[in-house]
Amino acid sequence: TLASLNGLAIEDHIGKSVRDLLPNLSPEMERLFRQVSVERQPALKMLREASNPRTPDDVRSCLESWFPIPGEGDGPARVAVIVHDITQEKQTERELR
Repeated sequence: TLASLNGLAIEDHIGKSVRDLLPNLSPEMERLFRQVSVERQPALKMLREASNPRTPDDVRSCLESWFPIPGEGDGPARVAVIVHDITQEKQTERELR
């Protein structure tokens, strides 16, 4: 779950913005959100390596795919994001080199 990646309880996510939850990643994620919602084009399999402010030494590797969810009319779409934690796979790759 997203909660397991960022170290917050599930209920602590409700009503929070990306800036509230992940301030170190919010500028990039907010830009991407606007791009996907306005252009209505997915952003697929994007690699992100980052830590969260609660555990700065724990760098996680994730593949993210962002999808527009069209609303009515021509206004901005809502956005769905799928995050796949691939930290262990990346660690295994580094060990095999």
